Amino acid sequence: MKTSLIRYNRPRILMISAAITFLSLMGLCNAAQPDFRESLRMNVSYADLNIDSPAGVKVLYSRLRSAARRVCAPFDDGQQRTINFHFRACVKNALDSAVAQVNKPTLSAMHARVWPAAGG
Repeated sequence: MKTSLIRYNRPRILMISAAITFLSLMGLCNAAQPDFRESLRMNVSYADLNIDSPAGVKVLYSRLRSAARRVCAPFDDGQQRTINFHFRACVKNALDSAVAQVNKPTLSAMHARVWPAAGG
């Protein structure tokens, strides 16, 4: 009768268990995140701008971006990381919505340059 000896690669086991723990925690964090979409709104005035000019569109987009960042601040973890998924998604959704409401082709084109659609 033969007995087989199985050797486990310790670093691999640690990496797999860390990944499982991380994914579990991500699920808990997503479930614990409050849904601010309905309560987070901000009016941005552009009555003083000529949004038919490139300069006016640039100023308006800057205002919209600033407002989106303020509105989405509850999702910002404050660590200034480039990967802050909840915050970035919130800002993008807020800008998408605002640009659609203004409904100006030049503003839409600027937004498309800044936040290109995800390719795949």
